[in-house]
Amino acid sequence: MAKLITPKQLESKKKKLNRLIKEYSKLGRKISEEVKNGGSFANKIPGYAELTDRMSIISLQIAQIEKEISDVKIVDPKEISIDSVSVLSCVTVRDILKKKKEKYCFEEGIADAIVVSQDSLVGRALLDKRAGERVKVKTRIGTKELEILKIEVSK
Repeated sequence: MAKLITPKQLESKKKKLNRLIKEYSKLGRKISEEVKNGGSFANKIPGYAELTDRMSIISLQIAQIEKEISDVKIVDPKEISIDSVSVLSCVTVRDILKKKKEKYCFEEGIADAIVVSQDSLVGRALLDKRAGERVKVKTRIGTKELEILKIEVSK
């Protein structure tokens, strides 16, 4: 099932992907230069293991982002209803147990907001809920009880 994202979210993912690809290429060139200078005993080159480990991590991150953007549906935020929480929402909640307000957004870069995804525990619990509803979420550090105060479309 395609995930809904805004053009801004897609652009952000593509920028991150391009940055990772550039870093991967740079590390590959560095390893090539080191191997040329050090002969075929690459494992004896100082820092070689760290470089190849970093390349492996970057390769996994690249694959993850490519997978994420391969199955998306681009949605214009202007077409999104604020009647219920969607993956394009910012949600102001009151944490019942902590007695404080928190803001959760399904998009990065929103000031003073906790970023959630549609795959996260809190994100899944909030999806499709309306203002005034309460949700209980079991997290790794305990149960949260949240009352939805306000739903906005992230810009």
